[in-house]
Amino acid sequence: MSEKREEILRVENLKQHFKLGSGRNKMYNKAVDGVSFTIYKGEVFSLVGESGCGKTTTGRTIIKLYNSSGGEAFFHGTRIVSDVKAAKKQHKENMKRAKSAKIEEAEKLQEALENQVINKELHAEKTDEINAQYEKEKNASLEVFRLAKRDKKFEKNVSDHAVDAKKNLKSFPEYVEINKKYDDLKVDLKKEADQLKEEAAQSKKALAEMSKENKDVYQQAKKAHQALVEKADNAVKELKLNGIRRKQDLSSLQYNLIHENKLLMRRMQMIFQDPIASLNPRMTVKEIIAEGLRINGYKNEKVIDDKVKDALKTVGLVPEHASRYPHEFSGGQRQRIGIARALVVEPSFIIADEPISALDVSIRAQVINLLNDLREEKGITIMFIAHDLSVVKYFSDRLAVMYFGKIVEIGNKDKIFDNPMHPYTLSLMASIPQPDPLFEQQRGKTHRYSPQDEHDYSKEGPTLREIEEDHFVLCNTEEYKKYKKQATK
Repeated sequence: MSEKREEILRVENLKQHFKLGSGRNKMYNKAVDGVSFTIYKGEVFSLVGESGCGKTTTGRTIIKLYNSSGGEAFFHGTRIVSDVKAAKKQHKENMKRAKSAKIEEAEKLQEALENQVINKELHAEKTDEINAQYEKEKNASLEVFRLAKRDKKFEKNVSDHAVDAKKNLKSFPEYVEINKKYDDLKVDLKKEADQLKEEAAQSKKALAEMSKENKDVYQQAKKAHQALVEKADNAVKELKLNGIRRKQDLSSLQYNLIHENKLLMRRMQMIFQDPIASLNPRMTVKEIIAEGLRINGYKNEKVIDDKVKDALKTVGLVPEHASRYPHEFSGGQRQRIGIARALVVEPSFIIADEPISALDVSIRAQVINLLNDLREEKGITIMFIAHDLSVVKYFSDRLAVMYFGKIVEIGNKDKIFDNPMHPYTLSLMASIPQPDPLFEQQRGKTHRYSPQDEHDYSKEGPTLREIEEDHFVLCNTEEYKKYKKQATK
């Protein structure tokens, strides 16, 4: 089912390692270590786990608040995070393998020549074939490495389309279309200007020949002549403006083509975890929400005002709130301001980083319902980061469970909640409070997940494997067999 849906975000082997110390004492904190998942259009994909498991770091790395340590991310099919280190390592391995194969084939040919199995002509022909194959593999490997380097270097223009726009703009159909539009307009404007000039000249000639004895008639003719002259001047100005507008449109086209990845990133926004810390206390609500618009090139104050008011109305606040400061609002209202700030640039994808964790229980439902309405009305895709599984069960379509920087279970929400398999997922499920006082009295101590006690990875390490359709668990072969039996029951 998921294969037919439009892919919004694809993350492959994403890593975010933080260096601690230096020299001999240098260590790495692997906050995110090889995370992979796909998010489809219109769904809510939840990332859950305990505090410190790497959920927020994953979101911040995807939106490029952190520079990734490795892995790749594709947003609307365009690579926004590139892994040069892995590409370089792969290139070296490819070259080593290709060189070994070349030497081995050359030695076999030499041996065949010495044993007179083949003659010199055939030996030379086969040697050329081996060299050609080596060059082909070398060039293919270099191309992959070159693309990765380019994507890292030019984060604002990562595609071939954008690079071509910089070198050869005139070959683009959009360029031809803009030129044709203004060429046609130029012909019409020039024709109109010439006609008005001719009429003004004739009017001037008629005015010069007219007798001044009849003052009223003369004054009327003079006014008519001045109106014609003004029209002719305006037509000439419009002709000049046509040329200026052409240049502006072509410059805008080139900018959009070259910076298409930068423009693409506008469609991804983030709602931050702490509604107090994420809002500047020295800025009014209008300034906070409008900041994204100004960064993205909006200059017309009326347009900015209208967009800010619309964003405030969308999140359930009134336009009068725009002139106030963050400290004048409650926690729930501050979070709504944060949501309005994300919505004002009209994104297609929002990373909601625990947007309800700092709020009262009574307000949480309001924020969740607001996000649900935005998803249904505006078609926004949401990556929802949370540690509260009861909220995730209500709100999400698919979910991934994270532990110590790795995804341990991922798949359809209903399948994971109905049949959780990984011990850490079971531990999280057991910790969900139930609205039943008798159950809470009898439940006892919640089982705490301990990797050393739960798994034996001394012989074989774990990988993410599909247990059933759209349900993957991190396990080795022995655990896989156990989970398979559990799934078929």
